[in-house]
Amino acid sequence: MSILGWWVIGPIPRSVAASADPADSEGLHDLLDHLVEGPGLFVTAARKCLPYEIFVETVAPVGVARALTGNVLWSPAQAAEALSELATIIESGPVTRAELVRRAADAVDTQGDEADFDAEELIAGPLRALRHAVGHDLDVLAVAAIN
Repeated sequence: MSILGWWVIGPIPRSVAASADPADSEGLHDLLDHLVEGPGLFVTAARKCLPYEIFVETVAPVGVARALTGNVLWSPAQAAEALSELATIIESGPVTRAELVRRAADAVDTQGDEADFDAEELIAGPLRALRHAVGHDLDVLAVAAIN
């Protein structure tokens, strides 16, 4: 038996976000049921490693964005703060971004067994999800789990 680490970041309608708590398992399931499909949804999974931990090690070892690796529900303002922080790190230059992707790919190769894991998506996906939520004034749900 092996572990499967998965990570979801996506927009949630404000009406649902106001009535559910991601710290409560029933509330978390309700939130997951109401994730908005489309360009703002980021989902990744990997066998024998935890993609959200690799993201933190690679991109966000400190700061507000680190909270994305738990079960969190953010307002658009909180998402905007994390987006600003991540964009500064990830988009500071093409060499830096390429280095982040290489480091993430190396970590997956070392820790897991996902031969075709998309390290570029691991770096870009959270930014895309946050941008979408902020741009559409939606709350953001992030869920990191192990099966």
